[in-house]
Amino acid sequence: MKICYNEANALNCKNASLETDVEECWRSGFEAIELRFDMLRAYLAQHSLDELKALFGKYPIQPAGINALYLYPELFTSHPGDDREAALLDDLALAGKLNETLGLTDVITVAPLNRVNESEPYGMPWPDAKRECVRILRELSSRARDHSLRICFEIVGAPRCAVRTLRQADEIIRGVDRENVGLVLDSYNIYQFDKSNDFSYIRQLPAEKIYAVHINDADDVELSKIRQADRCFCGHGVIDLKDFMSNIGAVGYDGIVSIETVRPEYWAQEQRAVIREAYATTYPAVKEYL
Repeated sequence: MKICYNEANALNCKNASLETDVEECWRSGFEAIELRFDMLRAYLAQHSLDELKALFGKYPIQPAGINALYLYPELFTSHPGDDREAALLDDLALAGKLNETLGLTDVITVAPLNRVNESEPYGMPWPDAKRECVRILRELSSRARDHSLRICFEIVGAPRCAVRTLRQADEIIRGVDRENVGLVLDSYNIYQFDKSNDFSYIRQLPAEKIYAVHINDADDVELSKIRQADRCFCGHGVIDLKDFMSNIGAVGYDGIVSIETVRPEYWAQEQRAVIREAYATTYPAVKEYL
């Protein structure tokens, strides 16, 4: 496995930049970095893809994937002028250019969410949600194949998500049955469903369908009030990361393990300090698997 950094950790730090993420991640000891479309587009507003390639040549850290495409029920249903679909396909095309330039193949893709009211359940019965996710992912698979990309499907455990558990995600991936569609396993998103520290279902997943792993800890928050912002660095919370990683290791996974938080408390700090703390806290949680 490789220890990896996700750009969300310092996303809104003052003067945060992709250049600093790449340089400081390399200096801190990370072996790989997951990029974000927003950080990348900010960089490309002032630089070229050739300059991006040179940046990764100067600081030889692996670009492991890019975050994220967000699915929604109406995607690929022939709505002319749908700005959301055009934006998603534009991001997919940009990921294809990153593959040509940097060899980046993985696109993190999030299950449909209730994005109007985050406190409300998704509201679609599971059979319908499953059918729609399979339909969308098959179409996305075909389009991603044109760019030699893999689609990394990620659940969110909160009620506002259409797909909340690994069992449901497993059903969808088996239903899609495409060689370039697999899973992202995120310790927080699994925990968020019912605050359970039982990660044993991971052992029922085919190892070849686990494309990426996100690791993070969590504050001890009442289940009805839990939010993405309650993520924290490893060892600072209540998730049993030893159980999570032992199950990941048991299936023979050998890809990236990426620290991903979206915590305003961290964004109030200096970008380089956040990256250094991210490495210092993640490494002890994953060192025996590297």
